[in-house]
Amino acid sequence: MSRFRRRSLLSVSIALALSVTGCAGGSNSAQSSNSPVKLAIVTDVSGSQAPSGAMWIAGAQEAAKEINAAGGILGRPVQTFTIDTRSDPAQSIASMREALQQQPYAVLGTVLSSATLVNMQLLQQAGVPQIIGSVSPDITLKKHPTSLFRTEPNSNAEAQAYTGWMVKQAHIKRVAFIYGNDEFGVSGEKSFAQLLTQGGAQVAAEISTQVGQTSFSGDIARIQQANPDAVFMYMHETETGRFLQQAQAAGLQGKMRFLGASSALAQSTVQLAGPAADGVQGFVPYSAAAPSMQALTKIYEDSHGGAAPDHNYFKGYVAAWMVAYGTKDIGKLDQKALVADLHTRTFCVNKYPHLLESTKWDQYGDVDRSTFAVKIAGGKQQIVNAIPPLNPASFSSC
Repeated sequence: MSRFRRRSLLSVSIALALSVTGCAGGSNSAQSSNSPVKLAIVTDVSGSQAPSGAMWIAGAQEAAKEINAAGGILGRPVQTFTIDTRSDPAQSIASMREALQQQPYAVLGTVLSSATLVNMQLLQQAGVPQIIGSVSPDITLKKHPTSLFRTEPNSNAEAQAYTGWMVKQAHIKRVAFIYGNDEFGVSGEKSFAQLLTQGGAQVAAEISTQVGQTSFSGDIARIQQANPDAVFMYMHETETGRFLQQAQAAGLQGKMRFLGASSALAQSTVQLAGPAADGVQGFVPYSAAAPSMQALTKIYEDSHGGAAPDHNYFKGYVAAWMVAYGTKDIGKLDQKALVADLHTRTFCVNKYPHLLESTKWDQYGDVDRSTFAVKIAGGKQQIVNAIPPLNPASFSSC
């Protein structure tokens, strides 16, 4: 299909998805009757997690561009503004307060789990919908939020979806875990290690690393001593890329398999690791190689010199479209009604194409949807398996 036809079809899809008649049917304390719909993007513009933040921002802004091209939300333009958390959970509290001063209709962010855990209460108290990219299960299991929604399954759900594949199809028997010592890494390692053990695999080593760590020689020595058949990585993108480079230099590739979750397969990880990333396998909630995401991938590649997007780009994109679709359905700018709408039903992709896959959120905003097992080959993701939703009965209407 030509690029022109691909863009034309996408434009038609957008126009059909957001076509509306008349004016907005309600009011909202954060929006006057003739103002733009403000979406605050609160994420890591600078600091160690800036690569993830840049993808999240690019996805949200692409969605806003498309929504505005189709006439906006209920006839009003979407206006995004970005506030930097500096990859610092403590700073994210001040960043979120700054965002609330501008009275956003919804907040897209944060991505870093340890940041979301400390800033989410501010949005709960303000009654502002918060769409996050974080995966720590404690965000929903312990905090029980009422107006927060994920764009990626939490690490418990990821482990449930992926560990069966690791044990039954990839035949992993003895695993060494290397993980970051923050909320993201600790919660993820715990989820995967527990379920792998229940599935019959043995945990050969559990190695905690520092966020921002540059040398992994000691960790690699411990892995060599443990002699696993697989290494499971649950670190952030920059640390994973460095680790893969050093593991290759130490001769670990070929002796054991390298697995991980979405951060291990992100484009920024692959770019940093170079050839050392080839052969890495793992779980991703979104993939540039997935058929439902290839048109959006092409848009990103065309504007970024051929570079592929990663899961954070798709998550930011879906975050903005969630707000647009939900508001169109309720027919007014009403934060409370929007939250209720997103909680109550399954969004089938044939009706809501810009969610990319059929999607369901539960009462606390945890998400269920199809996901993917992928591997890196030639610097790009390839689909190994499509993993169905954890609760397929919720999608019978789709």
